[in-house]
Amino acid sequence: MKLLKEQIKDLVKRCLVQLDPALTELVFEVDYPATEKFGDYTVNAALKAAKFLKGNPMDLAGQLAEKLSADAEAGQLFVKIEAIKPGFINFYLNPVFLSAQVESILKFKGDYGRSDVGRGEKIQ
Repeated sequence: MKLLKEQIKDLVKRCLVQLDPALTELVFEVDYPATEKFGDYTVNAALKAAKFLKGNPMDLAGQLAEKLSADAEAGQLFVKIEAIKPGFINFYLNPVFLSAQVESILKFKGDYGRSDVGRGEKIQ
């Protein structure tokens, strides 16, 4: 299972490419907002894309937020996706999704989050 930040990045990339295929390789960050009132995650993709496209970051953020809100996968993860000035996109987690994560943690007990990634490889 992908980390939530990776899922958000994939969702945003998919919407960016719909707006302009040249945005395939755009580098942007998925982070936590400075305060809780701005949601659970924030993305600066519209700010980065606007520089590349020479457009208005807020307009682009609004378009992306609209596309993301209409996405079925995003709808399962988030109850609200909004564009805020100067061009960030904020994501608010769906309580149903969070409850499912708790159930998964309880189901796997001590094995939750365990991974074989890097096992057997030397680290210098």
